[in-house]
Amino acid sequence: MDFKTMLQLPAMPTAKIIEILQQIVEKERSSDNPDIPQVRITAGASGSYAGYFIDYNKNDRTILLGNWFDNQFELNYIDYGTVTGISVSRANKYAYLFSNGKIPFVPAAGDVPTMLKLKEAIKDTQMAFKIALKVPHDVIIEWNKSEEPTDTDKYYAKEFLNTLKNAVTAICADNLGREAFAESVKKLAYKFGTENTVTLNGDEMLVTASLERNWQTIPSATMLQEMMEKCL
Repeated sequence: MDFKTMLQLPAMPTAKIIEILQQIVEKERSSDNPDIPQVRITAGASGSYAGYFIDYNKNDRTILLGNWFDNQFELNYIDYGTVTGISVSRANKYAYLFSNGKIPFVPAAGDVPTMLKLKEAIKDTQMAFKIALKVPHDVIIEWNKSEEPTDTDKYYAKEFLNTLKNAVTAICADNLGREAFAESVKKLAYKFGTENTVTLNGDEMLVTASLERNWQTIPSATMLQEMMEKCL
């Protein structure tokens, strides 16, 4: 990101910054080489804390920062209610998230899957569903794509599979949820649009994810889990 691009970034409240950082972490957790922003948080009279953003527990309003030295971890748990400022660095990759839609997302050429690779990723996700649901059959997954998907479309289609997988895995952590999903859903289709919705018609579930402001408006795995559970 150059200086001119940085000038497009708007000021945002700390609550929104935490939400964006949590989105980034949820995307990076499954990566072999997670690329997580470094932050410095000023927490009132307690002073400031620096480290990699690890997690934000919305219910307990607790932020977790972590550092890694000589194969040993250092953890800082911060009460969100004491936060007065947040400094973010090493986040060029996710500048578009901090831009409120002003900076378009463009995937790196090496990150764009071929249609064959995307089909393989869908098959892998189907197998993950099968294992999590403990069923003998596949839950068919289908990407409802446009006639000529762009490189960005294909990137989103592959990356969103992780969100779907994490949401279904979380549902399956509860036996009642696992049984309800296994009984109700035989096919799961997903597409991108201007709103976030989940509908169930017969045994087919359709997930629509909003790309109105890049990844900023796509539901997290936790949000998607809640939306799916309401349909079961």
